[in-house]
Amino acid sequence: IREVTSEGLESLGYVVLAVKNGEEALTAYEEKKEAIRLIILDLSMPGMGGRRCLSELRCIDPEVKILVASGYHESSLVDDVLKNGAVGFIHKPYQLLDLAVRVRDVLDRGR
Repeated sequence: IREVTSEGLESLGYVVLAVKNGEEALTAYEEKKEAIRLIILDLSMPGMGGRRCLSELRCIDPEVKILVASGYHESSLVDDVLKNGAVGFIHKPYQLLDLAVRVRDVLDRGR
């Protein structure tokens, strides 16, 4: 999923830094946060998992824009991640067009 998503976003002109797990996401953000405008997290990613990674990223930078993806569809889950700092949520499986719309919407917020 990570590779397909990366390739799809790159085909739309985005520069993508794909990582394998939450720990790599934290390291990458700490090293390159000035160049990163959006983070897409999967709640069920390996390692520390998406919820903890979301929390840790928000501690590093409370203004970071995070879009959360999940195959779980409970409304309480969506409410929880949005309450905890995600700026958007997308249900899996998603189509590239749906992801592109969400990404653009998140990036355009606060302009």
